[in-house]
Amino acid sequence: MFAKESVRGNSMNKFDNLHTGKKLLVSFATILVFFLVLGVLSVVGMRWISDRMESMYKINLIPIKMLGDLRERTQ
Repeated sequence: MFAKESVRGNSMNKFDNLHTGKKLLVSFATILVFFLVLGVLSVVGMRWISDRMESMYKINLIPIKMLGDLRERTQ
């Protein structure tokens, strides 16, 4: 009996004692925070991908295009 209470902890007992409306509010607030964090991480990741694509274009694609132009001129 004591082991079960100590495993659940005091914070779960506080959550169980809340009214249904407050439980819903806490649940939706938790989900909202999760989605906000997910959105921020997604935007940061997309910015990183965009930066990597731009550097790949500048470093790899432009020299390849120049080599193709040079090859056309020499033939």
